[in-house]
Amino acid sequence: MFAVSRFENRNGVTSWRVSGFLHGVRIRRNFKTREEAAAENAALELRALQATNGMRSAATFLADEQLRDAETAFRRLSDRPHSLLYYLDYALATHREPDQQKPLAEAVSEYVAFKTQEQKRTLISPRQLRSIQNELETLKKRFPRGPVSQFTPASLTNFFERAGPSLKTSNNRRGLLSTFFKFALQKDWIVSNPVEKTTHHRIAHRRGSADTLSAEQAMELMAYVESYQGGQPKTLSSNQRLFNRGYAVTSYGSQGKTVDAVLFADSGCRAATTSEQWYVTISRGRKRVAVFTENKADLRAAVVRSGQKDLALDLNADPTAAARAHAEHIRRSLEHAERYRRFHALIAMQHRHSQGMRIH
Repeated sequence: MFAVSRFENRNGVTSWRVSGFLHGVRIRRNFKTREEAAAENAALELRALQATNGMRSAATFLADEQLRDAETAFRRLSDRPHSLLYYLDYALATHREPDQQKPLAEAVSEYVAFKTQEQKRTLISPRQLRSIQNELETLKKRFPRGPVSQFTPASLTNFFERAGPSLKTSNNRRGLLSTFFKFALQKDWIVSNPVEKTTHHRIAHRRGSADTLSAEQAMELMAYVESYQGGQPKTLSSNQRLFNRGYAVTSYGSQGKTVDAVLFADSGCRAATTSEQWYVTISRGRKRVAVFTENKADLRAAVVRSGQKDLALDLNADPTAAARAHAEHIRRSLEHAERYRRFHALIAMQHRHSQGMRIH
């Protein structure tokens, strides 16, 4: 501590003395007036207090607010490997301010207008457009003021997770806003897309196809439904309304399937019927294949034609090469026809006592 006392010099002049210890060093200073001595005493006590708390005084051109910012920056960098100047230089070299502070409401209006034009050109569906409009309206209500550049990954994550949605709903919200912020990025309203640093949830999808009911099982099910609770009308819940009808599939979709009987409708159209497609279809049945067609002659001509496309090397002007390509095409067609003939003979041999194949 320091004290101020009155002191009389040898020449008879009265002075005021400040005395005490600072950092173990004795301090003793004389002043002409008591006010000057009191000011020095206060300054010395402040320095002693700062030393006790690990603080020190320094001359600076910084304002009080700037000093507080500097102290905060140094505290945040205390465990970093580089100096404040290093990070400052990096920020100045890489950071880019948006060209304009676009208000969120105006940005949403422009984006919705853009998407409306896409919907008119049938690039997106009306349902997609409504989803975009609803999600962005909710965003405006949650953030009524401020520019589009105000959003951070943390604020958007809270927005996606509002009201405790399912993982799929959260992903859907994320996808809708991601396209909006990509649009804003192209317009230079933001310098980066904040959605990219938010979490996209992984969802365990159930793989495989739905169970298929036989005709007998379907009849049993309908009989049970008609008699359940006295035959009163029922309303299916939302998770019971998926019913895959398995009585009609394309030849392409039937690959890998095997059933007892196949009913095959084929018009013999050249664009739709080839030897490969024909072979896939008639080889699906174990016991019986019935083919229905409008024109037998056209169908017979179509099933010997291969659907394989010619190579570019086959399309040259060399007549010899063209002849070879034509001969190869005929050879492949005959191979497919012979394969079909053998399959037909095998079916007839195995099921000679059952109903044979008929072409109507």
